[in-house]
Amino acid sequence: MQFENWASDEIQLARSAVALKIPTPNSSMYKYISLDGKQSWNYFDRMLGENKLYGSTLKSLNDPFEGSPYLIDDLSPSLIKRTIANNFDLAFRKHTGKPLPNFNDVETYRSEAINYLIKMLADYRVLAFCNRSDSPLLWSHYANSYKGACLHFLGRSFRKIGFPRAKLGYVAYSDHRPNLPLSLALSMVQKDVRNNKSFVMNRAELEKFCFFSKGLDWEYENEIRAIYSANETTNLEFHSDGLVSITLGPKMEQKEKDKLIQKVRNSKFKDIQVMDAKLSKNTFSVNSVYDDRWEQLT
Repeated sequence: MQFENWASDEIQLARSAVALKIPTPNSSMYKYISLDGKQSWNYFDRMLGENKLYGSTLKSLNDPFEGSPYLIDDLSPSLIKRTIANNFDLAFRKHTGKPLPNFNDVETYRSEAINYLIKMLADYRVLAFCNRSDSPLLWSHYANSYKGACLHFLGRSFRKIGFPRAKLGYVAYSDHRPNLPLSLALSMVQKDVRNNKSFVMNRAELEKFCFFSKGLDWEYENEIRAIYSANETTNLEFHSDGLVSITLGPKMEQKEKDKLIQKVRNSKFKDIQVMDAKLSKNTFSVNSVYDDRWEQLT
């Protein structure tokens, strides 16, 4: 039943053009890591030992526009009523003589919507991947100036249905920040509708606006993101067969290479391929040195 509900939600989102483009189970997803200090190596150890990756807060990311759609104040008494009113609840209140909500108090509802956005943006965590391992810019920016490493995952690593809920998708790039009406945020505040179809749709649209939209200047990253709530989990688990190789940076010191290889060989991932990256001799790219057995097959 859980899978059926998930599939039904995804079909609904696709029909409404809200669904994100997502990696297929066999799509390659690359994650650059810096390995430039104790914390970075600690995360690497925990990844090998626990099959877990740890996301970043929006504030810790390097783009100051992260999580900042353009807010449109579309709230009015009539729209507030359509957004949050439950007809059954209104009829029940009238029947029992309970006071009706004051839909004219626009400022209160505006504060609720904005506070919801503030809490959501502070709560969510982001894991960033891309679809290439040969980019000199990505090696420079995210792998400690070529001295870090690049992890090669497959899309199936994170195709986990159930708790905790995580969303995986490609980032869309644009000249303009997405317009986010406050009524959309307000629709998320009502806890009594969290299992209905409109809530699923609104949540997906809100996450798309806030976490999967970036400026065109970042398009070179071809970013794939996984987002999840820190209130549900501090990390995101992946399937062991989803991590297929690790490429060591072309400027990584030999002692660091030996250290990483030793850690991998002493872990459950001892059989995955560990490769060296080399600067291309005739293009502005970074090439991985593959296993000789692959060369023989091709």
